[in-house]
Amino acid sequence: MKSISTQDTIKVLKKIFSRAGNPASITAADNGRQFCSQEFKTFCTEQGITLFNTIPYWPQQNGEVESTPHPSTGKSPSELFYGRQFRDKLPFLTDLENSYDDQEIRDRDIERKDKSKLNEDRKRRAVDRELEIGDKVYVKNLIKENKLVSEFNPTPHTVISSEGSDINIKNDETGQEYRRNIVHLKKVEGQWKVVDQDKEVQIDN
Repeated sequence: MKSISTQDTIKVLKKIFSRAGNPASITAADNGRQFCSQEFKTFCTEQGITLFNTIPYWPQQNGEVESTPHPSTGKSPSELFYGRQFRDKLPFLTDLENSYDDQEIRDRDIERKDKSKLNEDRKRRAVDRELEIGDKVYVKNLIKENKLVSEFNPTPHTVISSEGSDINIKNDETGQEYRRNIVHLKKVEGQWKVVDQDKEVQIDN
């Protein structure tokens, strides 16, 4: 593509969908402007496609794409999608005796992902954490200008909704809302009490 504008992106997707059909969903992994525009959202709605946007700086949320091709399935994405292998520039239909069991591949994929998650949790010493609506949190500085910048932004944020590890928060000073993974948040210990319309103070336990 010479241009990645919304209009050109939609034009290319229409050509692909005319041959392969509309997908059930699209995950905009990099949250590019062309995918976040209202025009693209309208296009997806008209085509019956669910549009997902991933959390910034958390590629694990889109692991299906980030780790393609999958060694767990033993099949290439194109072979799983079209049900046949490709040789050179022409499709080559496999013999019937070489056809694969789709459920077997799914089971193998799930097994490998569960094992991979267990290994990663051990490596990171991951622990289950929960945040509730109304909790005060600090947000991790994902981009540091220099070494003196603290790991977490001192501005308090409030949890406004959560779905698993996907947390929606609001900046208490600006009112701006963000989406972050729970690993990028640190719960503020203690209680908060409103003293006037503009200021809040923390009360230590």
